[in-house]
Amino acid sequence: MSDLIHLKLTAARPWEDKPMAAPGLISYRARSQFGWIMIGASDAAQALREAKRSTFSPTDLQVWNGTAYEAV
Repeated sequence: MSDLIHLKLTAARPWEDKPMAAPGLISYRARSQFGWIMIGASDAAQALREAKRSTFSPTDLQVWNGTAYEAV
């Protein structure tokens, strides 16, 4: 695959549909009243604690499974 085609395929995916965690952490996201909260955490409990720091009632906690986000 050429570099240009690869760039177009990877650039087409919105940022909130990509893993965002730093190396060594698992990518999670939670929905807030303003959109997705992107979280890097070691487990789901820590991700939920981090989400609660950003919004009063985070919903739809999801984890990156290697290709897409799925419900926890």
